[in-house]
Amino acid sequence: MPVTPIRVLWLKDNRPGHVNKAKGFLAALAQHVLLDITPRDVRWRFSWLRHLVGRMSGTRFTPPPCWVLRDFSRQGGFDLIVSSGGLTQWPNAWLAQRLGVPNVYIGSPHHFSPAAFTLIPMTDPPHENPPFLKLTLVLSEVSPVAAGKCAREHFPVLDETGWTLLIGGDGEGLNWSDEDFLRLADLFMAQAVEAGKKVFVATSRRTPERVEQALRERFEGRDILLTGAWFHASGGKTLPLLALLGAADRIVVTADSVSMTNEAVAAGVPAVAVYPTGGAPNPRHEAQFRQLERDGTLARFYLAGADCLSAIQPPGGWRLVAGDPHADVAVRALRRLGFLMD
Repeated sequence: MPVTPIRVLWLKDNRPGHVNKAKGFLAALAQHVLLDITPRDVRWRFSWLRHLVGRMSGTRFTPPPCWVLRDFSRQGGFDLIVSSGGLTQWPNAWLAQRLGVPNVYIGSPHHFSPAAFTLIPMTDPPHENPPFLKLTLVLSEVSPVAAGKCAREHFPVLDETGWTLLIGGDGEGLNWSDEDFLRLADLFMAQAVEAGKKVFVATSRRTPERVEQALRERFEGRDILLTGAWFHASGGKTLPLLALLGAADRIVVTADSVSMTNEAVAAGVPAVAVYPTGGAPNPRHEAQFRQLERDGTLARFYLAGADCLSAIQPPGGWRLVAGDPHADVAVRALRRLGFLMD
């Protein structure tokens, strides 16, 4: 491991999914090199300006940095810039050019030229030539080891693993009715009982509050429930999702949540993505789910069908994640960025 830390400027927006991707990338790098990370919040003073700059990225027009970055300083002192999320694209590209350092943007570049970034890690890049870096899973801090450790910290007297249900909401072209949510809950509980398993349940910010309340009434007070991590009831301060992943031997997740599905897969246990009866899935993310199914790390379940949650598996059988799912990504990224030699 190089002795001198790599000085990283991490440009952050306020979206948990984007923050988790960047944290996962940085955590993977930190397994191989020393990092000195400086986070900076990105806040556009005018929301319309962000879209204008994206469409004019090939021109000389640039807003004052203080319109975008809090705590903006004209001082340099960074070796690498990392960000995720559309709010961070322009400041990432502008600062990298100004400071003359490599930069990483995690996600699709959309209106920006890929040439504005040194590295673009994606699960579905248009090609695998630089600056794109092909990912198998969306970046996160989840691994079988990390999930197990977190579960032991939060459930020190847990005698056995259970099933975990992760509930999102409308998204990626999928539409959940209240009846679909409750049908999933009843099916999940019934089949967990049949399998002799107790359960963990978590809702998210996209779960309608009325649905969360109905789910609480379904689960709470029953012996089958080990823990309910209710997002709205807790004001967003629930148990870490990582603990619920590490305590599970099967994870059932609503297919509208791409990040939660990828994190479930990264935990290294059988993960099942559930589709509601309404909507049509986003083709881009559906393609990734099909690939995960072919890889043997994800099964897909349709509420309109008649499959059994405990028996469903990928067509080729389970081939679960073992070890750090992002370790290889870190090595390839560091070599591409010039911080590790072949």
